[in-house]
Amino acid sequence: MDKNDAFTVRLDLLKLEIKILDSRITNVVSNLWKVRQLGLTLWLAALGVGFGALSQGSKPLINVLILSGIVPLIFSYMDARITRWYTIFRMRDLEIQHFINQKEYVLPSSNAKLSFDESLENQTMDFPVYDLTGKQTFGDNKFYKWNTTVKRSFLAATPVVFYGLQILASALFTSIELSNARTFRLWWIIPTVTLVLIVTLRLATKLRGSKLAKLFWV
Repeated sequence: MDKNDAFTVRLDLLKLEIKILDSRITNVVSNLWKVRQLGLTLWLAALGVGFGALSQGSKPLINVLILSGIVPLIFSYMDARITRWYTIFRMRDLEIQHFINQKEYVLPSSNAKLSFDESLENQTMDFPVYDLTGKQTFGDNKFYKWNTTVKRSFLAATPVVFYGLQILASALFTSIELSNARTFRLWWIIPTVTLVLIVTLRLATKLRGSKLAKLFWV
């Protein structure tokens, strides 16, 4: 295989990879919202039972209300596992876009300066192709590694808001019912602590991501 043939093969692989990435990103997003819809349905069902929908005299079941806060936690972990793959595929897709459109592109894994236009002119392709998980593209890049962890996905903005509001609501309803039962007078403490914890974790995650992003783009 001569130089031109090798270039053509690698260029075709890059085109194929773009299509595969688009398909996988679409599937991941679809699965994400299926998980979120199922989690929301089960959480609402747990709240209904907790408020006494299935008990005699519609008596609230505080234990079930407490457990309703666990449902979004379980589903947020499932969400994070899926979101991680979305981030992996999306970051690789963005790097391909940057390589094609930027006149001066730097490969994160090696800091090598590449140019798509020069690749076409010289019939060479040093940019990694068919690298769906981005290992060859990003290497040991800290920004990439942080963004593709389950922890980072668990505390991403959309999941935190979506599941955090459910957890906060469960904490609020549980506190109110405990107050009504005269077993916990300061009903506002539990939801307040829950809110502070959620906001603190989200801000800490965003701060760390911002610091790593600055290192990445320098």
